[in-house]
Amino acid sequence: MRLEHRFDVVEQIRKGPGIVLNGKKEDGKHPIRKDIVKKMIYNHYIYGSIKQTYKINIIEQCSLNFEKEEEKNEKSEMYEKKKEKVQEELNNEQILNAEQQAEQLRQIIPKVENEKLKIEAKTTRKEKQKENINKENRKY
Repeated sequence: MRLEHRFDVVEQIRKGPGIVLNGKKEDGKHPIRKDIVKKMIYNHYIYGSIKQTYKINIIEQCSLNFEKEEEKNEKSEMYEKKKEKVQEELNNEQILNAEQQAEQLRQIIPKVENEKLKIEAKTTRKEKQKENINKENRKY
């Protein structure tokens, strides 16, 4: 890079508002590559607007990265919350199913008890009848 060209770039940089750091030329703005700007800042060719804009761009980039990380954290938190909600719903469903099964068992158990009592009553009747028959047979 020739010295004249350097001073031309510095002059463009000092003008300020026409600075584009990504190297694209838009609306009469002067394109400058970031590595050149870094070299110029480190070599102390310029003090002033380019340093400030470069610092501002760095700060903006950092804040964008920070915002992206915040969004990722929010998404992961939302995912965790959704996961917890789904787990709670599953637990609630399991509790409801268990309660329904318990209610069904409560309804079935008395029926089973009644059947059991009927069967016991029948067997005791048959045993009594056999004993009565045996007693009658012994008499003869």
